[in-house]
Amino acid sequence: MDDLYLDRLRAKYNYFVLEEKHQKNVFNDATAKFDKYFKDKLDIAKTEKEASARIKEDIIEPKERGKYIDKIYKKLALKVHPDTKTGNHKDFTKLKKIVDRYDFDEIMIMAVKYDVDVSDDVDWEELYLSKLKILEDKILGYSVSLVMQWYNVDDDKKENLEKTILKNYGKSKNNA
Repeated sequence: MDDLYLDRLRAKYNYFVLEEKHQKNVFNDATAKFDKYFKDKLDIAKTEKEASARIKEDIIEPKERGKYIDKIYKKLALKVHPDTKTGNHKDFTKLKKIVDRYDFDEIMIMAVKYDVDVSDDVDWEELYLSKLKILEDKILGYSVSLVMQWYNVDDDKKENLEKTILKNYGKSKNNA
């Protein structure tokens, strides 16, 4: 494996981590404005239900922990477990939580903290490529959401989009 290639993949991954955080912040800001604007106009239960279904289908990370997390967890658990000399209950509880969240980056931070070498347990190319795909999907999910479409649409097209939103998600006269 070419070290330069892995360095580039790692750099691209780090960039996408930052980009995803930025896009999430923009999305949250747009959501607040969308919610404020449409507060009394939309059937929120209907829009939240559909949004939740879409997020589950399209954006959520796969629920496979993968062979890397399992291997690293076993190595870390031997050092972190409260029954060992180097472990403590607080860190072991944290380890279980980050494994349940599939948070590879946090697991790696804990591996460094406990001086656990995991470099041979990971196919870094495969890992970075799969994590990049997840981040790309999340960023795309934010950008194609109804909220971001409304937030980014030109003013001259905003009225038509608003009519479509109200037609599909507006409060019915029975609910108003």
